[in-house]
Amino acid sequence: GLLGQDLPDVEVILHERVTGGQVDGIRRGEIDLGLARPPFDTSALSSRVVVREPLRVAVRADHPLASATGPLGPEDFDGLPVISYHPTQARYFHELTVRFLVNGHSRITQNVQQILTAVLLVAAGEGVAFVPATAAALGVQGVRFMPLAPMTDGHSDSDPARPVELHAIWARGTMTPMLRNVLHLLQRSAQRVDDSYA
Repeated sequence: GLLGQDLPDVEVILHERVTGGQVDGIRRGEIDLGLARPPFDTSALSSRVVVREPLRVAVRADHPLASATGPLGPEDFDGLPVISYHPTQARYFHELTVRFLVNGHSRITQNVQQILTAVLLVAAGEGVAFVPATAAALGVQGVRFMPLAPMTDGHSDSDPARPVELHAIWARGTMTPMLRNVLHLLQRSAQRVDDSYA
């Protein structure tokens, strides 16, 4: 990848952790940089939005919503089972789901922590799930990713058509030349994803 080509002396070790685990790792000095979803402690961490993307709904290919011709709104989920996210361990996607469905009458049937788990439950026919558009790249058979109406109740600097944000996070006051170069490469790589949803 870009890091290996442009920064061959930088060692990249993947630690798969939810945001809270990454924040703890940064505080303990175990990791230098994380890719996380808000919220996180901005008094201890610096952050930069790396990519913004649309929120989609994952539905089984044989679900009635899979043949919708336009963006879906909260009312389209009335009475439907929804796979949501754990309110503390997957807070970001829990809050996005709740915000989108605020005026609807769906039924939350599951609370998971990971996007992949939600998509696999959709494939198994357990309900629908709200996921980032990039979840389509998981390639789960029999699942369609349908567009949603823009979210208009986000924070003032968010994009209603692309409310899902991924941030690079690091310990406040620890910007090094290496970290600056890695951030630049991350943004360059993420720009391709960002541009595809602009």
